[in-house]
Amino acid sequence: SCIDGTLKFLCFYENAIKSVLSIGPAGCTVCVLNEKKELFHLLSELCSGKEYFNRFTTSIPTLSDTLLNLTRINVRDFCSLLNSAHLAREIYKAVEKNRNARQVDVEMAENIKSHFVSGIPSAQHEALGHLDYVNSCMPHMTKEDWELFNEQNGSNKTVVFPNLSKNAYLNSMETKVATCLLHAVGTLNRFHSSSFSG
Repeated sequence: SCIDGTLKFLCFYENAIKSVLSIGPAGCTVCVLNEKKELFHLLSELCSGKEYFNRFTTSIPTLSDTLLNLTRINVRDFCSLLNSAHLAREIYKAVEKNRNARQVDVEMAENIKSHFVSGIPSAQHEALGHLDYVNSCMPHMTKEDWELFNEQNGSNKTVVFPNLSKNAYLNSMETKVATCLLHAVGTLNRFHSSSFSG
């Protein structure tokens, strides 16, 4: 049956699957993100019904626990990365808007305003920290990656503030990370639904 073939596939490629899901944010190339997305989709299907779920968790209990724990770790890492990209972008916009103002805009969102407590230079430094993290997590590996990256970035090896929201490569990678996050959260949602259903 289909479930038997899927479980054999997971057992046969166990080391490769665990290896891909163990790659942290700094190693997430386009290829790795595509592989993770497909693996999360597969795991989500295995958790989609009581029969599949029971076979998955009882036939290969150690591997199923490992894969679900790796899924949780990926959710945490993806959320952290997307949050940093969002904060870098929003803080930079606020810095530009408030650069010549006597006081910080009161209409600013609280989560952004909190970065301005010590002034604009401190907020700018905070945004740079988030941007450095985003740059370190989105390596451009192929010729196509470099072309997308260089469209708005010129010869810089990292995304700089003015290009943050316009960089096609960064936007493409954020979309891929968000898609992986969606599939990973779907897996965990189905896992919890199946494990608590009667």
